[in-house]
Amino acid sequence: MSQSLHMFSLQKTDLQIDRINIRLAEIDKILQSDKRVQNAQNKLNEILERTKNARIKLSLVEDEVQSNKIKQETNESALYSGRIHNPKELQDLQKDIETRKKNLQHLEEKQLDAMIALDDMEKEKLAGDQDVKNAQIKTIEQKASVAGEREILIKNKANFESERLAILASISPENIQTYQRLRLQKKGLAVSAVEGESCTSCGADLRPEEIQMVKSSTQLYSCISCGRVLFIG
Repeated sequence: MSQSLHMFSLQKTDLQIDRINIRLAEIDKILQSDKRVQNAQNKLNEILERTKNARIKLSLVEDEVQSNKIKQETNESALYSGRIHNPKELQDLQKDIETRKKNLQHLEEKQLDAMIALDDMEKEKLAGDQDVKNAQIKTIEQKASVAGEREILIKNKANFESERLAILASISPENIQTYQRLRLQKKGLAVSAVEGESCTSCGADLRPEEIQMVKSSTQLYSCISCGRVLFIG
């Protein structure tokens, strides 16, 4: 078997190992990250903060309503108690009662709006809680799935690495150096097959005498266009 064919077999094995390494890196990121849960939790934290503010706002309005009701009741009690005889005081008290009635009506409307807003926030909080739970479930399921995939990939990688060692034993040291240099320069593709009369990597046409040289098992022949080692299967 020619050196170029051994190098092509080595390249196929190395590409498989490359793909496995890329996927393993992706899986490690998934296993080390819970971004989906973090995003859902961050959103829930914002909802909790808004819910807290809505509850505080309702509490303040309720305090105002209660304070106005107490003052209203006190003024009405004083007005009808018969203890106040000064017309001016009675008139001022009546005006204050009317003003407070209007203010109380406005405050009760604010209280209703605040209650509705808090109720909406509580519903949003429940939805946010569920989003966090769903994110946790999906993350756990995904991690369980990719953890199993990771084990399979590691086993496959070990098999390919064993194949790689066996192939390396059939390639001369100088050709291994050539392969490694070209693999770095050519984005992993150091060897290119010839199909018909062309290099499959760059499409350059080969003359009949060049094809004959590629077929030789005694030396390597490189594509004059892309520089990759050529082989004919």
